[in-house]
Amino acid sequence: MGKFGLDRYTMDRFLKHCCQVYSDRPFLAMEGDSYISYGEFYSRVEEHREILKKQGFEKGDVLALLAAGSPRWALFWMAAMTSGIIAVPIMEDFSPDDVKHILIHSEARGLCLDTRFLTWDMDEIRDMGFLYDLGKGETLKSYPEAEAAALPVDIRESDPAEYVYTSGTTGFSKGVVLTHGNLVSNLFEGTDLIDNCFDESSLVISLLPVGHTFGSTSAFLSTMYKGPRIAFLKRKPTVPYLAEVFKGNHPTILGAVPLIFEKIYQKQVLPVINKNGLTRFLLRRVTPARKLFHRIAAARVLGFLGGRIRCIIIGGAPLSSDVERFMREGRIPYVLGYGLTETSPLITFSSLERVKPGSVGHAIGGTDIRIVNPQGKEGIGDIEVRGPQIMAGYLKEPAATAEVFTDDGWFRTGDKGVLDREGFLFLKGRTKNVIIGPSGENIYPEAIEAILSSDPLVEEVLVQMEEGKLSAKIYPDEDYLEKNGLVHDAKPLAELLEGLRRRVNKKLPQSSYLYRIGLQKNPFEKTATRKIKRPHLFHSPGKK
Repeated sequence: MGKFGLDRYTMDRFLKHCCQVYSDRPFLAMEGDSYISYGEFYSRVEEHREILKKQGFEKGDVLALLAAGSPRWALFWMAAMTSGIIAVPIMEDFSPDDVKHILIHSEARGLCLDTRFLTWDMDEIRDMGFLYDLGKGETLKSYPEAEAAALPVDIRESDPAEYVYTSGTTGFSKGVVLTHGNLVSNLFEGTDLIDNCFDESSLVISLLPVGHTFGSTSAFLSTMYKGPRIAFLKRKPTVPYLAEVFKGNHPTILGAVPLIFEKIYQKQVLPVINKNGLTRFLLRRVTPARKLFHRIAAARVLGFLGGRIRCIIIGGAPLSSDVERFMREGRIPYVLGYGLTETSPLITFSSLERVKPGSVGHAIGGTDIRIVNPQGKEGIGDIEVRGPQIMAGYLKEPAATAEVFTDDGWFRTGDKGVLDREGFLFLKGRTKNVIIGPSGENIYPEAIEAILSSDPLVEEVLVQMEEGKLSAKIYPDEDYLEKNGLVHDAKPLAELLEGLRRRVNKKLPQSSYLYRIGLQKNPFEKTATRKIKRPHLFHSPGKK
């Protein structure tokens, strides 16, 4: 018998057991609406299975979902996977061309989508055999005279549960094939490490896109395993709307990418630190003063978050060292995790009691990590992993699949990092983003970008090699420019950038010194998970 009393790690068994254990507890709602219970959710999943059955869906067919998170989204997502149908959650920020590619490449037989996407002039949507409007809750198009399929069916751990399309920085995204065994084996470990944060009063506000594995597996399935209430947002998470949501709901668990807390730090903490020379000196150089200030500022942040936070789960990218120190000294309860779409997603996690500054945690149960080709004094090398959460491969791309697996079966993450003696992992950057310096040294642009991002002037930043010299481009924070009477390309702004360059260089090894910092007039092009695209930006010294 496996974890949670499961005899087989499949979504149908997981769902049934969850809904039996927590049957009478409130479970799911849009923020501000009434919750349906776990028991009611299971009954409604069965109703949605019947909808798919009457549409003639069979085991191995594909159902795509293009929408933000909602109870209706969750019902169809679960109904598909627990029937042996393969779900394809599509990030709502994908471009029409990306969506078209996914629908064709996955061979989707049906599509559940938000009302607003019906305005897209796309044959691939209009020609879909089954079309369901998640916004209005109605079937728009049905298969004519479809024969009822034999659903649900017997499901195996090795059966595909999802095709998740990654938001690549170049070209079209690849379809990651995640099996039932991948997903269910991965959902236990993270929340088990913070088990004492959950009880019958727990509330999770879903801040993450459900089209991504961090939002669907880690923030939904993993917390569902502990029986909390889960609420979806009704619109995009602007600061005023989140303030309203937090005040009205008082969440206990939040899952978020580092950017959210880095912006809170920039806009609410740094302005006080930089208020004047004496304040800046005391809060940056005098440890007791800084810790006291961090405690006071953190109390305000926790109040903004609703005053009941037990744990903040952070993942998706490295956390700035300044922000992490603020959270640690301010006693904001947080844990860090690391993973990829290809790993369902979790590879590492930490507990509240064992958080190491700068680390993304240690390997979760059943997972092994190794560092290959370590270099330099730190021993930075390529991160490779193996475990039950590793994908089955890339859909219809055997060559790409073979490329990311070693001969002895380890998965190449594409990340660089270091393991300490206790098994804690420290990320250094993406392998493909490493810049080779003039003397052959490895330069990790993400590390430099993290330092630049901690400045209130910086909204977005990209470090690259230009004509053999290391440079940065920043898109400035518009609020900062307005408050300080600055405009793009003005001489005072140029002087600020030069001052920023000098301060950053003091924190860097000489091989990573920035030659210049320039301005980006418009926001950088980004992937659906808000990562800046880096196509063809990095060059060896002397090359263009």
